[in-house]
Amino acid sequence: MERGEAMRLIFVAALSAFGVAVLLTCVVRRAAQALGILDHPDGVRKLHRAPVPLLGGIAVCGAWIAGMAACFLFNPEMISGEDGAFGLAASGISFPGGFGPSLLLAAAVVLVTGILDDVMSLRPRWKLFGQTIAAAVLVAGGLIVKRLWFFGFTVDMGWLGIALTLVWLVGSMNAVNMLDGLDGLASTVGLVIALTLAWMAWLTGNPALGLVVIALSGALAGFLVFNYPPARIFLGDSGSMLIGLIIGAVAIKGSFKAPATAALAAPIAVLAVPIFDGVAAVIRRRLNGKAIYAPDRGHIHHCLQRRGWTNHQILIGVGTLCAVTGSGVLLSLYFRNEPIALAATLAVGLGCIATGLFGNYERALLLGRPKTIGRALRSGWQIESARLASLGARLRQCGTLAEIWTSLVEAASDLRLERLELEWPGSSPPFHAEWTRAESPEHPVWHATLPLVFAGEQKGHLRLRGHSRHLSFLPDVIGMGIVTEILSEVLQDLTPQTLSSSPQVLPVALGDFQARSVPRPEEARRRKSA
Repeated sequence: MERGEAMRLIFVAALSAFGVAVLLTCVVRRAAQALGILDHPDGVRKLHRAPVPLLGGIAVCGAWIAGMAACFLFNPEMISGEDGAFGLAASGISFPGGFGPSLLLAAAVVLVTGILDDVMSLRPRWKLFGQTIAAAVLVAGGLIVKRLWFFGFTVDMGWLGIALTLVWLVGSMNAVNMLDGLDGLASTVGLVIALTLAWMAWLTGNPALGLVVIALSGALAGFLVFNYPPARIFLGDSGSMLIGLIIGAVAIKGSFKAPATAALAAPIAVLAVPIFDGVAAVIRRRLNGKAIYAPDRGHIHHCLQRRGWTNHQILIGVGTLCAVTGSGVLLSLYFRNEPIALAATLAVGLGCIATGLFGNYERALLLGRPKTIGRALRSGWQIESARLASLGARLRQCGTLAEIWTSLVEAASDLRLERLELEWPGSSPPFHAEWTRAESPEHPVWHATLPLVFAGEQKGHLRLRGHSRHLSFLPDVIGMGIVTEILSEVLQDLTPQTLSSSPQVLPVALGDFQARSVPRPEEARRRKSA
């Protein structure tokens, strides 16, 4: 294909997809509003002010298909072809092995699964089932990584290649789905990655894949007109999973150095940011005793929000990170030097951890916890790690100060505490509550005041008094220190509205526990003067 003809096809695909996306998004938005398919704010994770329509994936999918179809209308000669895959062989563009039809069918499966989830809130197992079926369709169409090429070495995967391909495709869908927690974020990330893949396809002499992702780029750009903060419509699972499927499939297909032989560095580097966020979520949830699919507020955009970044700054920042890793892939292809892609990926990951932007908490879970427990065991001490993990998991599920305080008091007996005092001035009015145990134990007693830190500054404290069964109380203090770190993170995630709606003091009575509400110092002075 001549360069001029190729550029015209790119222009037609992108412009057609963009225009159709704008029109379809308007229609889908109104239809979702009329049908009541809305994402309602909950004040904890979903912080938008009013219900927002879902089903944006329908508009993106329709525009993506329209962008590719426009190429046929623009050049009727492309309709003929020997392989029957999009009929592009006559113009020098082809999809060997039926990749085109299988990609369309897999996209349809993902779209239906996502729509059902947006409408009915499917259980995670059923959503995973739909994703697996979509991935299996692509595998049946011939998308199988049978060999891996890495630094000049080829590893034959055999039948394990099927499992690897399935895991990669399902993982890419979930990675993008996890990122879809901020207005325009998944669309922006998908747009940057799609443009990178398009350039990658042209560098490797695969214009067919380039047209597929160029059409996706145009569709996402048109959808961003309505999805950019403040969003007027959300992608929903139908859209985020569709994006993950397409870029995951094209990333593998475009990295083939020979039939069924994938260069490992390229697809990993292209999707480095979604993979980094997804792997961190799995580590964070599993080590905190939560299910992998349980939602939380530990994703990269949540971390940047806690640092005071605006939505626009987060989109620019995360998009830039994707562009850096994508540029590394393009440079590695241009110079035929695979380490460039890996270096760009490592630079982004280590840079996020070193600067504290993202990944520090997960790093601490992986390295800090074994180190702390090991230190205690070597000294003849024992930390109640299972009970601490259970309490940490419960605290992370709390959405109000009332739930946090109740969880702490309920765990006091297992942690051998006889007094608790929690103060968090960040609420309105400031929160201050105390709890004491009815009976005093005979074991040695220890006292501690542990700070609750936010953005490097102390914003509150947790005062404790307990009894220790050890010769030293250090294991108990270490354990409560871990709880305090988790508590600080949970309190930071609470919205001002949630904090303001929580009671100022919370009396709790559980079994042999006695609790009393303590007025704030200024209230006590007012009562005394009265």
